[in-house]
Amino acid sequence: MILPTMDLRPLIKTILRLRAPILITVAAITAVSFFFAIRLDFDSSIDIWFLEDDPDLVIYRDFLDRFGADEVAVIGIFADNVFTPEVLEIIDRVTAEARNVPHAYNVRSISNLSVAVGSDGMVDFGPLFKEVPKTQDEADAIREKALASPFLVGNLINKDGAASAVIVNLAQDGQDFIGKMEMADGLRAIAKKEMRPGVQLHVAGSPIIDDAFYRYSKRDAQIYVPATFLCVLIIVFLVFRRLSAVAICMSVVLFASMWTFGIMSAMGILVNVVSVALLALTLAVGVANVVHILADYYQELEEGFEPNKAIVDSLERLITPCFFTSMTTAMGLLSLSVSDLKPVRDFGWLAALSVTFAFILSFTFVPAVLRLAKPPSKRFIEKQKRGLMTKVLEMTGRPTKRSSVMVFIASLFLIAPGVYGLMSITTGSNPVKFFKKAIR
Repeated sequence: MILPTMDLRPLIKTILRLRAPILITVAAITAVSFFFAIRLDFDSSIDIWFLEDDPDLVIYRDFLDRFGADEVAVIGIFADNVFTPEVLEIIDRVTAEARNVPHAYNVRSISNLSVAVGSDGMVDFGPLFKEVPKTQDEADAIREKALASPFLVGNLINKDGAASAVIVNLAQDGQDFIGKMEMADGLRAIAKKEMRPGVQLHVAGSPIIDDAFYRYSKRDAQIYVPATFLCVLIIVFLVFRRLSAVAICMSVVLFASMWTFGIMSAMGILVNVVSVALLALTLAVGVANVVHILADYYQELEEGFEPNKAIVDSLERLITPCFFTSMTTAMGLLSLSVSDLKPVRDFGWLAALSVTFAFILSFTFVPAVLRLAKPPSKRFIEKQKRGLMTKVLEMTGRPTKRSSVMVFIASLFLIAPGVYGLMSITTGSNPVKFFKKAIR
């Protein structure tokens, strides 16, 4: 069965004729998207993983309404013996200062927690000590009482009395990453101020981990995203040897990403650990489309066609296969929209949208810019015909047994490490293992 074909030349010629309105429209949409995109925030709260009507989320929010908080941060105080007047004074002071840390719901430590005390055959509850002891004998009496309490040992002190904890609950108004960062900064400042020779203070807990996750993720994004773009930029330049080709490829990726992030911001969707992959996905898809167009366009020029005819012929050949490639990719990503995890569901339709934007830009913005860009000189075209890349492609593309064997062997060398890595993948949800051992 032969599928009917459409004559797309009139459409392509119309696109070229309307290149000025197309460029103005792309610039306007990008400017509006940028206005929204710069307001995007990062969200690491547990709520984002659930749909609004998820029963587990309803139960979780009911829990918070009843008990006020579920995430805790800990300031650990370590010494040879925490039951000395000096260390107990530090614990008492840290407890008082932690109450003033942003988004602190409540604070517990051995200086303010009630313990069971007996008097006249009755069991009552009272503070472990009302005032910080002045002498070591008084501190030893507190130690004896504390280590005899099963509620304190293993919770607020260790069994040998060499460590104590100040536990700070995170309030509901600090569940976002900004609140956790503010709490983490406040607790770290307290720990730094109260550090003494022989007394070490360290902070831990889920707000601290989330704060570290955000800071390291931001640092990595500032390093690896530009590095990725730079690698693609260098590869595109080595292939085409033209800065205009690099600029066109990067523009499509940046515009498509900006449009997607602008929609995210306008809809109130925050960036999370899943959606950060949108940029990499757009980079892969967007560059692939543009590289196909540029390669075919330069091939047409090598054969002696005029730039306008070269653009029309290239787009006519490529628009159908690129359309089906992009749309099948988008449909595959849309399949994620049935996930029960909200970040995965949002990523599915946002990624599909980003792929669609990249396709639209590839066949509207790219030809409009190409027609305005200066075509390569005859010397450049002749040099491309004799270039290393051309020779490699001609050698590997020959329909001979030798070239087929070479391609097959090279493919095995590339696939083998991937298969080994795939078999080595393990699953787990311990957030501490997200970090290198040196910084845990």
